[in-house]
Amino acid sequence: MKDNFTDEEWAKIISTPELVGFAVTMAGYSGITGTMKESYSLATMFYKDKDTKIESKLVNSFLYDTDDLEKSKETREIRKAYVSKTMEGKASVLDDLSISEVEASLAILKDKCPEEIDAYKDFLITMANKVANAAKEGGFLGFGGTRVSEKEAEYIERLKTFMAEIA
Repeated sequence: MKDNFTDEEWAKIISTPELVGFAVTMAGYSGITGTMKESYSLATMFYKDKDTKIESKLVNSFLYDTDDLEKSKETREIRKAYVSKTMEGKASVLDDLSISEVEASLAILKDKCPEEIDAYKDFLITMANKVANAAKEGGFLGFGGTRVSEKEAEYIERLKTFMAEIA
C-alpha cells in the first residue's frame, strides 16, 4: 500500500490520525492522570489488535504489527518525525492544524486510493472517540466529572462535519 504514495504523502497519511488524537487530548485538559490515560488510549489505537478486524488495507498497513517489529519501528519513526515537524510551534492551534492535515490526507486518498477514504474517516472518528472517552474531565479525586468534555465533543463534531462534507 505504501508504494502507492510519495514519502511525504505516506508520512502525512499515517501521521494525521495522531494529530487528531493530540487535538482531542488538548481540547479538554483532564489533569496529568487524565492526559496520560488519553495518551495511552491514542497509542494503543496504532497496535494491531488480534481480536479486532479492520477491513481497510490502508489502515492495516500503518498499524504497528508485533509480528513485524522492523516495519513497526520504521512506521513509528516516520510518524514521529512528521508529527514533530508539523507541530513545531503550533500546539496552540492544534485543532485547526489537525483539520488541515485531515483535509490534505483525504485529498491524497481521493486521488490515489478512493476506495479507502471511508475506512480512513471511520478510523479517525473511532480514534478520536476512544481518546475522548479515556478519562473524565472535571470532578475531584475521581468523583464527578464527565467522560467527554464539551470542548472534546465540539472538536469531534467539527471533525465529523468537516469529513462529511468531503466526498
